[in-house]
Formats: sequence, structure tokens, C-alpha cells
Amino acid sequence: MRTNTKIAFTRMGWRIGLRWYGITGRIGEGAGVAVRVASSTLEIAERLSFGDRWRPDAWGGKLDVMSHPRLVERAIRDGDPLGDCDDHASYWCSALLKSDLSDAVYFAIVRMEGVKGVAGHAFALFQRPGDSRWWSADYDDAKPYPTVRAAVEGIAARWPGAKPYFAGALRVRLRDDDGLRFTHAGLVETWRT
Repeated sequence: MRTNTKIAFTRMGWRIGLRWYGITGRIGEGAGVAVRVASSTLEIAERLSFGDRWRPDAWGGKLDVMSHPRLVERAIRDGDPLGDCDDHASYWCSALLKSDLSDAVYFAIVRMEGVKGVAGHAFALFQRPGDSRWWSADYDDAKPYPTVRAAVEGIAARWPGAKPYFAGALRVRLRDDDGLRFTHAGLVETWRT
């Protein structure tokens, strides 16, 4: 499929996908334990075992669902597998906001080509108070970049040969139950490949 067509379809559907995450992220909201306040981004990455306890979604990811951050916190406490990239991203967003490590937090997705078996990836994108740089976080500690575009390219660089063609992010707010409320404020980047 030509890149322009892929970008057009992705532009139309990315907000729907993030809304799906918003719906599925409410499942199990009362079954977990409260997300703990963190003193640093490194503490959040350590809780998530730097991605070492990653597990795929059920059904091979066909119904890509996002776990409520409290369910991820319970899995952390119990030593269970922690979920895939969207589960890590939702936990990052919740912990960042609850810990006052950022007040501008976005749940982001990147669509890529050139990597077998990986079409996209979810991650947290944020700015720290008084810092104009953009920080991205998924499995490692958060890393700073001068622009949103550079942050997305830094995330995509995890997969050799990956070429991002679209990234979208919606700003999130923290609900009283530590869950995420997706706002209408969004960021979009596209690449011609």
C-alpha cells in the first residue's frame, strides 16, 4: 500500500484506536491496587522491570486491550507478567501524573513499516515542568528529545530497520481511580517513506 494511503487511513483511525484503549482501560478498575507515587522516572521503569515481564495480549493481540493501571500495579506487587506496550504506557502515564513528575502527559502510538511482526507500538510521551524537551518512555527509563518527532524516531529505533510513517498522541488526565481520561488535545507526526 502506498505510504500516502496508509497515512490517510491511519489519520482517520488512530483516535478511534486510542478511544478503544480508553474503554478497555476501564475494565477491572476496581480489581487492582492504587498506583504508588514514584520519586523518579527511573523508579517507574524499575517497577515495570524494564519490560522484562512483558506478556502479549490474549488471542495474539487480535483484541488489543489496555489494562487499567491498577491492574498493572497489582501485577507488579504479585510478581505476575505485566502486559504489552499499551499496558506499560498506561501505567507510565498514570504514575507520571500521580507522582507530579509531569502535568503534560500523552498516550502515544507509532505506526511503522520495515519490521516483521511489529506494526505499531504504544508509549508515554511527556514534558517535565520547566523543560521544553519531550520525553518518551516505554520499557526503559524515560529519555529526552528536542522534539516530538525525535522522540518518536527514538522509540522506533528499538527495531532495526523500522521506519515510522505515523505517530499520534492524545493528552491524558488522571481519573480518581488512577485510570486515564483521554482528552481531545492531540499531536500528530507523519513521515514520507
